[in-house]
Amino acid sequence: MTPEEIEVLIKVQAAPWTELHQKHFAGLTDITMIVLKGHLLVEQLLTALLSHYCHTSAQLGEARLRFRQKMGLVKAIVSPPLPEECWKMLKLINQLRNDFAHELEPPKLQQHLESVRAIAEPHRKAAPNEFQFVFDTDEGRVKFLISFCIGFLASVDSVIHLKKKSEA
Repeated sequence: MTPEEIEVLIKVQAAPWTELHQKHFAGLTDITMIVLKGHLLVEQLLTALLSHYCHTSAQLGEARLRFRQKMGLVKAIVSPPLPEECWKMLKLINQLRNDFAHELEPPKLQQHLESVRAIAEPHRKAAPNEFQFVFDTDEGRVKFLISFCIGFLASVDSVIHLKKKSEA
Protein backbone atom coordinates (compact mmCIF):
# COMPACT_ATOMS: atom_id res chain seq x y z
CA MET A 1 0.00 0.00 0.00
CA THR A 2 1.21 3.47 -0.82
CA PRO A 3 1.38 6.16 1.87
CA GLU A 4 -1.47 7.96 0.12
CA GLU A 5 -3.65 4.84 0.21
CA ILE A 6 -2.87 4.37 3.89
CA GLU A 7 -3.78 7.99 4.61
CA VAL A 8 -7.12 7.60 2.79
CA LEU A 9 -7.88 4.38 4.65
CA ILE A 10 -7.12 5.99 8.01
CA LYS A 11 -9.36 8.98 7.19
CA VAL A 12 -12.19 6.67 6.13
CA GLN A 13 -11.83 4.56 9.27
CA ALA A 14 -11.73 7.63 11.53
CA ALA A 15 -14.65 9.36 9.76
CA PRO A 16 -17.44 7.95 11.99
CA TRP A 17 -15.63 9.19 15.11
CA THR A 18 -15.07 12.58 13.53
CA GLU A 19 -18.75 12.80 12.61
CA LEU A 20 -19.87 11.81 16.12
CA HIS A 21 -17.49 14.36 17.60
CA GLN A 22 -18.81 17.14 15.38
CA LYS A 23 -22.43 16.14 15.93
CA HIS A 24 -22.21 16.14 19.70
CA PHE A 25 -19.80 19.03 20.30
CA ALA A 26 -20.87 21.65 17.78
CA GLY A 27 -22.23 24.57 19.74
CA LEU A 28 -21.93 22.96 23.18
CA THR A 29 -21.11 25.55 25.82
CA ASP A 30 -22.23 23.91 29.07
CA ILE A 31 -19.23 22.28 30.74
CA THR A 32 -21.37 19.53 32.27
CA MET A 33 -22.67 18.44 28.87
CA ILE A 34 -19.22 18.77 27.31
CA VAL A 35 -17.76 16.46 29.95
CA LEU A 36 -20.60 13.92 29.93
CA LYS A 37 -20.88 13.66 26.14
CA GLY A 38 -17.11 13.71 25.70
CA HIS A 39 -16.66 10.97 28.26
CA LEU A 40 -19.27 8.82 26.49
CA LEU A 41 -17.61 9.31 23.12
CA VAL A 42 -14.15 8.53 24.48
CA GLU A 43 -15.50 5.46 26.27
CA GLN A 44 -17.09 4.21 23.03
CA LEU A 45 -13.71 4.56 21.34
CA LEU A 46 -11.97 2.64 24.14
CA THR A 47 -14.57 -0.11 23.77
CA ALA A 48 -14.05 -0.17 19.99
CA LEU A 49 -10.30 -0.53 20.46
CA LEU A 50 -10.77 -3.40 22.89
CA SER A 51 -13.29 -5.10 20.61
CA HIS A 52 -10.57 -5.50 17.96
CA TYR A 53 -8.91 -7.99 20.29
CA CYS A 54 -12.03 -9.97 21.21
CA HIS A 55 -13.36 -13.04 19.44
CA THR A 56 -16.88 -11.79 20.10
CA SER A 57 -17.45 -8.21 21.18
CA ALA A 58 -20.64 -9.26 23.00
CA GLN A 59 -18.40 -10.77 25.69
CA LEU A 60 -16.81 -7.38 26.17
CA GLY A 61 -20.21 -5.86 26.93
CA GLU A 62 -21.02 -8.65 29.35
CA ALA A 63 -17.82 -7.93 31.26
CA ARG A 64 -19.34 -4.56 32.25
CA LEU A 65 -15.96 -2.87 32.37
CA ARG A 66 -15.74 0.65 33.72
CA PHE A 67 -13.99 3.50 31.95
CA ARG A 68 -10.83 3.19 34.04
CA GLN A 69 -10.65 -0.57 33.44
CA LYS A 70 -11.08 -0.08 29.68
CA MET A 71 -8.39 2.57 29.76
CA GLY A 72 -6.00 0.23 31.58
CA LEU A 73 -6.66 -2.62 29.16
CA VAL A 74 -6.18 -0.40 26.11
CA LYS A 75 -2.95 0.93 27.59
CA ALA A 76 -1.75 -2.65 28.19
CA ILE A 77 -2.57 -4.15 24.80
CA VAL A 78 -2.72 -1.48 22.12
CA SER A 79 0.21 -0.94 19.85
CA PRO A 80 1.49 1.57 18.95
CA PRO A 81 1.27 2.97 22.48
CA LEU A 82 -0.31 6.34 23.07
CA PRO A 83 1.79 9.16 24.54
CA GLU A 84 1.73 9.38 28.35
CA GLU A 85 0.10 12.80 28.07
CA CYS A 86 -2.92 11.21 26.42
CA TRP A 87 -3.34 8.83 29.38
CA LYS A 88 -3.19 11.80 31.77
CA MET A 89 -5.90 13.52 29.72
CA LEU A 90 -8.08 10.40 29.72
CA LYS A 91 -7.73 10.05 33.48
CA LEU A 92 -8.67 13.70 33.93
CA ILE A 93 -11.70 13.38 31.64
CA ASN A 94 -12.85 10.47 33.79
CA GLN A 95 -12.31 12.47 36.99
CA LEU A 96 -14.34 15.35 35.58
CA ARG A 97 -17.11 12.98 34.56
CA ASN A 98 -17.17 11.53 38.07
CA ASP A 99 -17.33 15.07 39.47
CA PHE A 100 -20.51 15.79 37.53
CA ALA A 101 -22.05 12.33 37.82
CA HIS A 102 -21.77 11.99 41.58
CA GLU A 103 -22.05 15.50 43.04
CA LEU A 104 -24.35 18.48 42.53
CA GLU A 105 -21.54 20.79 43.63
CA PRO A 106 -18.36 18.79 43.02
CA PRO A 107 -15.77 19.63 45.69
CA LYS A 108 -12.81 18.64 43.46
CA LEU A 109 -14.06 20.37 40.30
CA GLN A 110 -11.83 23.44 40.65
CA GLN A 111 -8.80 21.25 41.33
CA HIS A 112 -9.55 19.17 38.23
CA LEU A 113 -10.15 22.26 36.10
CA GLU A 114 -6.79 23.61 37.27
CA SER A 115 -5.24 20.37 35.99
CA VAL A 116 -7.08 20.87 32.68
CA ARG A 117 -5.58 24.36 32.41
CA ALA A 118 -2.08 23.07 33.16
CA ILE A 119 -2.30 20.30 30.57
CA ALA A 120 -3.90 22.47 27.88
CA GLU A 121 -1.67 25.53 28.24
CA PRO A 122 1.43 24.13 26.45
CA HIS A 123 -0.81 23.31 23.47
CA ARG A 124 -1.89 26.94 23.17
CA LYS A 125 1.57 27.80 21.84
CA ALA A 126 1.29 25.19 19.08
CA ALA A 127 -2.26 26.10 18.07
CA PRO A 128 -2.80 28.35 15.06
CA ASN A 129 -3.96 31.90 15.82
CA GLU A 130 -7.52 31.20 14.69
CA PHE A 131 -7.83 28.50 17.38
CA GLN A 132 -6.36 30.45 20.31
CA PHE A 133 -9.85 31.27 21.61
CA VAL A 134 -10.33 27.58 22.50
CA PHE A 135 -7.85 28.00 25.35
CA ASP A 136 -9.57 31.06 26.85
CA THR A 137 -12.28 29.18 28.78
CA ASP A 138 -12.48 26.02 30.84
CA GLU A 139 -15.18 24.76 28.47
CA GLY A 140 -12.86 25.27 25.50
CA ARG A 141 -9.93 23.63 27.24
CA VAL A 142 -12.03 20.59 28.22
CA LYS A 143 -13.26 20.33 24.61
CA PHE A 144 -9.63 20.48 23.51
CA LEU A 145 -8.62 17.63 25.84
CA ILE A 146 -11.51 15.47 24.68
CA SER A 147 -10.81 16.24 21.01
CA PHE A 148 -7.11 15.51 21.51
CA CYS A 149 -7.88 12.10 23.02
CA ILE A 150 -10.47 11.28 20.36
CA GLY A 151 -7.91 12.13 17.68
CA PHE A 152 -5.31 9.81 19.16
CA LEU A 153 -7.74 6.98 19.86
CA ALA A 154 -9.34 7.21 16.41
CA SER A 155 -5.88 7.11 14.82
CA VAL A 156 -4.96 4.00 16.80
CA ASP A 157 -8.30 2.44 15.83
CA SER A 158 -7.44 3.14 12.19
CA VAL A 159 -3.97 1.63 12.52
CA ILE A 160 -5.41 -1.54 14.10
CA HIS A 161 -7.96 -1.78 11.28
CA LEU A 162 -5.17 -1.29 8.74
CA LYS A 163 -3.06 -4.03 10.35
CA LYS A 164 -5.99 -6.44 10.32
CA LYS A 165 -6.68 -5.63 6.68
CA SER A 166 -3.06 -6.25 5.68
CA GLU A 167 -3.02 -9.57 7.57
CA ALA A 168 -6.17 -10.82 5.83
